[in-house]
Amino acid sequence: MTDHKEIRRYLLSCRELALFCSQNGWIDDDSISYELLAENGDEVRIAVGFDEVIMKGAGCEGRRLPCHGQLRLEVGENGRIRSGRPM
Repeated sequence: MTDHKEIRRYLLSCRELALFCSQNGWIDDDSISYELLAENGDEVRIAVGFDEVIMKGAGCEGRRLPCHGQLRLEVGENGRIRSGRPM
């Protein structure tokens, strides 16, 4: 069974989420959510969603775009996530 805290920790630091952004904005960490889709041995598949924050020219927040995608996570023997791949 995969530790949900470990998935959350991984999502807060992984670079793979940026592939789901469409406007080169930044990911609002507080908006990250996920759903466990499948778990098979040392592999976990999740659906992930978050808000991409787009800045205005003056440096203030312009708008938020919802982003989503799926990741396949490889889980190590110690329960830590070793890597993630977009699907």
